[in-house]
Amino acid sequence: VRIIEGDSDAVGNVVIETEWPNDLPNVSVDGDQIRQVLWNIILNGLQAMNGSGTLTVRIQPESSEYVSLDITDTGGGIPQEELSRVFEPFHTTKPRGTGLGLAIARRIIQGHDGSIQIKSRVGEGTTVSISLPTDNVNALTESTPR
Repeated sequence: VRIIEGDSDAVGNVVIETEWPNDLPNVSVDGDQIRQVLWNIILNGLQAMNGSGTLTVRIQPESSEYVSLDITDTGGGIPQEELSRVFEPFHTTKPRGTGLGLAIARRIIQGHDGSIQIKSRVGEGTTVSISLPTDNVNALTESTPR
C-alpha cells in the first residue's frame, strides 16, 4: 500500500484501509513483479473511485497452503458483460488506458502458481482476489520426485 500512498494525485480523498494478521505464512515471490501487480490493481481501484471512497487491502491465510490478498474499492463497479473481458490484453474501458495492466497482473500471478479473480457489482465496487501459494506448498512441490 505504501507504493501508492505517496501519490496524492491518485489517492485524493480516498481512505486506505489495511487488514492482516501478524502470523501470516511466508510466501516467496518476486517483489518487483508483485509490486507491479499491486500498483496496477490499486491504481485501477483509485481511478474507479474518482478521488473519494474506501480502498481496502486485506491479506489472510486461506489455508496452510495459500494466502489470499483482496483489494476492494467502493467505485462504480464493472458491468457484468465487461467482467469476462477484463484480463484480455488491450481491453480497456478507460479513455487513456492501454488495457495491459490486468493482463500483465494475471500473467505475473499465474507465473507464481497463483490465481486472480474479480468480483464486482455496479454501484457498489470491485474486489480483486489474489491467491498465492505459501512456502509450505513450494517446499512440498520441490521435495516431490518427478
